[in-house]
Amino acid sequence: MTDVLKALQELNVCWKKIGPYNMKCIWTVVIPGHQGGMVNDSVHGDNEVAPKSTVVKFELQVIITINPNLYVAFRFK
Repeated sequence: MTDVLKALQELNVCWKKIGPYNMKCIWTVVIPGHQGGMVNDSVHGDNEVAPKSTVVKFELQVIITINPNLYVAFRFK
């Protein structure tokens, strides 16, 4: 289970534990090289182009077996 959490943390995935081996996750993916819309910075009066991002929501369930294998089941929303 620790390896799964480390992998999620390295990918900057946020999660909420909803059971002993179940989590709801959200991952914001910034697409490099793509530009989103204009962002108005009211403090400095500047308009900046924000990078385009995609939000991925999914549930994760870790299945632990008798042998030392770990299985991870994903369900995307």
